[in-house]
Amino acid sequence: VEPAPHPAPTATPVPELPPPQAHVPTAMERLMSAAYHPPPSMALRLAWAGSVAVLMVLVGGLYAQRGALIELWRPSLRLYAALGVAPGAESSHRMPEPKQEGTDHGGQTQQQPADRDRRTH
Repeated sequence: VEPAPHPAPTATPVPELPPPQAHVPTAMERLMSAAYHPPPSMALRLAWAGSVAVLMVLVGGLYAQRGALIELWRPSLRLYAALGVAPGAESSHRMPEPKQEGTDHGGQTQQQPADRDRRTH
């Protein structure tokens, strides 16, 4: 048995491509072209000015009241000393010694009555 002859290949028509279109913008190009930045409003400018003013008052208060703040919270002395604005002539990073009771103005310790009794017996 002889195989059936193959049909002759026929040319298939090539589909026609659509004509080239103009450049299609990308999403980023669309975003950039639509970007409109209106001038800042007066309310926004006032908000910025108010924020700067509050910050300046806060920093000024922390500077002006640094002695009181150090009395309340001793570790703040290290920050003020590091910034070079520690109160007094001393600008070391050491914390001040706590005030001791029973010292006179000459720096000599006065004996408390209980201490005197303990030492004499």
